[in-house]
Amino acid sequence: MLYVNEIKRTLVGECGMGGQGQWMVLVRFQGCNLKCKWCDSKEASLPTSLESNTAYQKLTPSEVWGKISDVTIDRGTEKILLTGGEPLMQNEKDLRALLDILIDFQVYIETNGEFLAERFKFLDECGCGLIVDFKPPSSGIKYHRDTIRYRLDRLNMLCAEPTTVKVVVHTMGDLWFANAIWEYTQEVNHYHPIYVSATPDFGHKRLYEELCKNNLTHLNQNVQIHKILGCA
Repeated sequence: MLYVNEIKRTLVGECGMGGQGQWMVLVRFQGCNLKCKWCDSKEASLPTSLESNTAYQKLTPSEVWGKISDVTIDRGTEKILLTGGEPLMQNEKDLRALLDILIDFQVYIETNGEFLAERFKFLDECGCGLIVDFKPPSSGIKYHRDTIRYRLDRLNMLCAEPTTVKVVVHTMGDLWFANAIWEYTQEVNHYHPIYVSATPDFGHKRLYEELCKNNLTHLNQNVQIHKILGCA
């Protein structure tokens, strides 16, 4: 079974999916292993064993497809984003079954990266695009440098295409964190596009200015249009 928070048709807001502004179906799974201070999807972040007061549905892969088809049939939607919460917390057998059903769609998985090792074989075989959302210092999640390097190494070994790295910027420290990730990719000749997105408190204009002022234009700015429009 799959624990689902919501399924809806909305706009592609992330640059990492290509075609920003195109229509897609968002499948938001329930449950997350992290507790980021500024989480923007707290309703989906509670573990499924603790969410007696949170609305979610427990569905089979076929039932998930039924709800997806309700909003895609005859509307030309080709992209599907599996997000959360943390989608890789879901039962692997059921995730594989769902992906088999979605074989004719462009499917992307957005993950916080905590399960890259545990689910490596699955990710290598699933044929999905991958968006890895590294949590910056302001989130309250702490990484050892070797952990970041290990995850980037695993990404480089994956056949997932495309693979992009995303960092949300709430403070200048977060921006330098994103730059440190980029520097490591240069050291080892890995290339994964790195996108930085500003929180409302930091602001898109300030992020643009800081990228220019600090000569950080090797980082790509991701203006999350779904957040601006309130259709996340």
